[in-house]
Amino acid sequence: NNNNNNSKNTNANATTTNANNNNSKTNSSRKNISPSKSTLTTTKTKKTTTAVAKLTLTFASSTAAAAAAAAAGFGSIPPGFTFDPLPFYRMVSRINAALKTALRAWVLENLKMYVHAFEMYSHEKYCGNPLFAISVDVVNGRFVFYPPLEDFADRIEEGALSIIASVNKLPGLGVDPRPSAMTHEVPFEVHAHLAQPPLVSPSDPDVADLLTSLREMINASAILCEDLVDSHAHHLDLYITDSVLVKAQIAAGVARGEDRRSEWIRTISHFLDQKAEILSMIPLDARLGLFHLDCSLMRRKLAAAAHVQATHLLMSLQIDAEDASSLVIYKLSDVHATLTQPLTDISILQEVKETLSHVLTLVNDCLPLTTTIRLCLDLMEIFRHEVPDAELAEMFEALRLPLKVRSLAAERLAMLESSEKECLENLKRDRIQFNQLVAGLKKRVMMWQWELDEDQSDEYVQLCSEQEGELTLAMDKAHQINRMEFLASWDQTSYVILSALKRQLNPFLELWKLVKGFKSKYQVWMYGPLFSFDMDDIEASVPLWSRLIFKLERELKGAPQQIASKYRRKLQEFEGYLTLIRSIRTQGMRQRHWMRLYEEMPLLKSLDRDVWTLHALLNMGLASNVPLIREVADMAGGGEV
Repeated sequence: NNNNNNSKNTNANATTTNANNNNSKTNSSRKNISPSKSTLTTTKTKKTTTAVAKLTLTFASSTAAAAAAAAAGFGSIPPGFTFDPLPFYRMVSRINAALKTALRAWVLENLKMYVHAFEMYSHEKYCGNPLFAISVDVVNGRFVFYPPLEDFADRIEEGALSIIASVNKLPGLGVDPRPSAMTHEVPFEVHAHLAQPPLVSPSDPDVADLLTSLREMINASAILCEDLVDSHAHHLDLYITDSVLVKAQIAAGVARGEDRRSEWIRTISHFLDQKAEILSMIPLDARLGLFHLDCSLMRRKLAAAAHVQATHLLMSLQIDAEDASSLVIYKLSDVHATLTQPLTDISILQEVKETLSHVLTLVNDCLPLTTTIRLCLDLMEIFRHEVPDAELAEMFEALRLPLKVRSLAAERLAMLESSEKECLENLKRDRIQFNQLVAGLKKRVMMWQWELDEDQSDEYVQLCSEQEGELTLAMDKAHQINRMEFLASWDQTSYVILSALKRQLNPFLELWKLVKGFKSKYQVWMYGPLFSFDMDDIEASVPLWSRLIFKLERELKGAPQQIASKYRRKLQEFEGYLTLIRSIRTQGMRQRHWMRLYEEMPLLKSLDRDVWTLHALLNMGLASNVPLIREVADMAGGGEV
C-alpha cells in the first residue's frame, strides 16, 4: 500500500513538474528566457518512501536569452528589463502547500490501514496466524511473559510515532538568493531544504484517536492473556509448599486425635489431583486476540511441582518405613539368633534363659515400629510408589521378625526344663570324651622321644604342627567345659596338663624344623654354584641355628638329643667354612687378585669360577689356605691396587 501511494505521489509530482516545465517554456518564449536544467530527486525516509521534487532553476545570460528569444520569434529583450521573482515565490508556496496536504492525507490513511489490520487480527472470527507470539513461564514463584506484555503497546505506538516523525522531517521548497557573482544572470535559486512546520502532530485528534485504538486493542489482548494465567494462579502455592512442614502438620493432626492414614491420603491426593487439574485445565497454547500464548512451559513446570510435592511425601513415607525396619531388625536380630540355637550345652541354655527374661519387652517395644511400617507400605501401595527390592524385603522381614521371636520364645520356654536335663547329660558325656582326648594327646606327645629318622623330617614337622594346633583347640575346649561346669554348679576339672604338653612338644617341633631347613639349605650351599646362592641367608640362618641347637641339646633326652648333637657338630663344621665363603665372594676381587690365588693354588685353574662349589674347593684343599685367601680378600675389600 505504501508503495502504491508513493507511486501515485511520484506520478502526481512528475505531472506537476511537466506542467510547470510547459508553462516555463511558454513564459520564456514571451520574455526571452529559457530553462537550462530541471532535476527530480527521489528520497527515502526511515518508515515511508515519498517523492520529493528538488527543483533548481538556473537562467542563462541576457545575451543568450535574447538570442534564444530571437530564434523563437519573440523579438529582443527591451533595454532595462527587470526579472520579477514573485510568480516563482507563489509557485513554490503552492507546491509546498500541496505536498503538505498530500503527505498528511497519506499518513492518516496509512494509520487507518494499520488500525484496520489490528482489528482484523484481533477479531474472534479471524482464522489466520496471530500477529504476535508470546510465552509464559514460572520464575521465582510468579508468572512471567516473554516478551513482557506491558511493552507491546508502547512499542507499537513508538513505531507509529517514528513514521510520523520521519514524515515531519521532510523538507519543503525554498527560494534562496544567489551569490553576488551570479546576480547578472538570475538573482535567486529554488532548493528542497526548507524546514516546514510539522505535517502531522501526534496530538492531532484524528491521529490520537487512531493511536488510542491501537493501544486499546493491544491492551485488550494483553488482559485476555493475563486473565487466562491469573485463573491458574492458585497453583503457584506449589512453589512455596514445604513437604517437611506438611509432614509436621500431619503429625500434629495425629496428636489431635485425627486418623493418620486418612490425613496422609488426603494430602497426597491433593497434590496428585492438582497435577491432574493442571494437565487438564491449562492449555498447551491459546489464541487470545492479537497474541498466540504458549503455555506449555508454565503447564509443565506447575505439573512437575505438584508431582514433586507428592513424591516428596511418598519418599518420606519410604524413609520412615526403612528407619523403622532397621530399628526392629537391630533390636530383635540378636534375640532371634539366640533363640534359634540348638540347646546342646549349658552355656547356650543359660544365654536363652537370659534372653527369655526380656524378650517380651523387646517385642512390645517394636509394635509401634511395625505399625508405622504397615501404614507406610499401605500408603505406598495405594499411590503405586515403587520401593527397591532390597528395602522392601527388609520391611517385610521387620514385620515378620517380632512374630517369629514371640513364637520361638514360647517354644523355648515350654521345653526349658527338659532341655536343661539334656544339657547336663551332654556335659557329662562331653567331659568324658574330652578327658579321653587329652589322654590321647599326652600319649602322642610322649612318642616324640623315640623318633629319630632324619629322612622323615618333613613329615615330623607336619605332624608336630598339627599336634600343636590340636593342643591349642583343646585348651579352648577346656575353658568352655570349665565355664559350663560353673554354670551347672559342678566342681571344675583341671586341664593344666594341656599347657604342659604344649611346652613339651615345642622342642621337638623346633628340632625337626631345624633339621628340615638345614638339610635343604646344606645341599644348596655345599653343592650349588658358589657365586649364586644368597650370602645374607647364610649369615642369618647358620648363627641362629647354632644357638638353637645348643639349647635343644640341653633340653632333649634320648634319641632326639642324639639328633641335636649330630646337627650341632654339622653346624659347627659348616661355620668353619663361612670365612672361606666370605673371602671368595668378596665384592672387590679383581683379576690381579685371582691371578695371585692361581699362583699360590694352581689347582684353582682347573675349574672355571662359574662352576666352583664349596665341596669342590674343599676337595682341592683350600681349607688349609684360608689365611692366604683372607689376606687377598682383605686387600680387595680395602681397595688396594
